[in-house]
Amino acid sequence: MRRRRFLVLLPVVVLTLAGCSPTPPAPSSSGIDSLFAGPDVASERAACLAERGWDVRLEGTAIVGNIPPEQMTAYQADDLECLEAAGIDPDAPLSAEQYELIYDWYVEIEDCLDGAGFPVPERPSREAFEETYDSEPWIPWSAVPDLDAQRAGELCPIMLAPTS
Repeated sequence: MRRRRFLVLLPVVVLTLAGCSPTPPAPSSSGIDSLFAGPDVASERAACLAERGWDVRLEGTAIVGNIPPEQMTAYQADDLECLEAAGIDPDAPLSAEQYELIYDWYVEIEDCLDGAGFPVPERPSREAFEETYDSEPWIPWSAVPDLDAQRAGELCPIMLAPTS
């Protein structure tokens, strides 16, 4: 199974699918921004997706657009190919430090969502998180109803990809 180093970008996609308007820049969790591709990669990826017929646009380093749920599988396949075309190897293994950064960021997201009254799935141990990252990942915002995604992003901007 492909490693999804860029799985951490999912909060932006979830908020985009809910049709929200842009939110203020997200605070950057210590070091997490090192896991995100820069503006050149984002621009190349967005252009590739647009060439493939997807209605997307670039906002900062986030690729946003309305992707109908029934087209999500096709979009994800194209997005993966565009990511590879932009020079990112989604199969590159994560280091122990990268897993730790992601886990700590996800804990921050979970704490914020829980504190704001949103449902959150049970937090796994660090070891279980790493072991299941590719097969059954723990995604703290996965229990947030789609209709609440915009509000969750506004109350917990830590969910958004770092903009620096």
